[in-house]
Amino acid sequence: MARPSDSEKERRVPVQARSRRRYDAILDAAATLFAEAGFEATTVEGIAEHAQTSIGSVYQFFPNKTALFEAVAERTLERSREAFDALFAAVPDETPWPALIDGAVDAFAALHASDPAFRAVVVNFALYPLYEERDDALTREIIERLAQLLAKRAPHLPERRPRLLATVIVQTFASAMFVSERSAPSLRGAMREELKTLVRRYLEPELGPPAATRRRPLRRA
Repeated sequence: MARPSDSEKERRVPVQARSRRRYDAILDAAATLFAEAGFEATTVEGIAEHAQTSIGSVYQFFPNKTALFEAVAERTLERSREAFDALFAAVPDETPWPALIDGAVDAFAALHASDPAFRAVVVNFALYPLYEERDDALTREIIERLAQLLAKRAPHLPERRPRLLATVIVQTFASAMFVSERSAPSLRGAMREELKTLVRRYLEPELGPPAATRRRPLRRA
């Protein structure tokens, strides 16, 4: 289990609904400013102003700007896990595997596009060591779960093969999302489609063509 950092230990996550709304507004503001201006140029005062709250309210929940950034990064991990759960928790066995790939790429691309927290961590990648341990833990969890899905879909594969395939897919996917965020917006859609093609072609020799494209036996009259 990943150990909390010192600033994370000092962070106070509220329980009451009103305080939670203020906490979330502060995080929203921090994510937006970290994404637009960068960590160094962003001030706690600016975050408070953007969140339409007092600087005292910010310090009520976060001891410093670093703790704010860690909370923004933690939000991306939580939402990534939620997105993965929603996609793969109850996948019907009859769903063609290319459809799963397309759905995963589209869902995560939409999440990255709609949530400034993801842009914030890409823009400020120099701060990755602050949450690297937790990110690694989530990556390992996703790899293991994807490996189980691949083993179920392709029971003919050697024992260790599904985990290797899952590792390559997850790491390729993460790298592609990172590069896409740093690319011109006009390129992101095309890059997303290329990622789908890349993963499909990588998996087809292992999983075979999707059921819908396999030749069906001819019926005899």
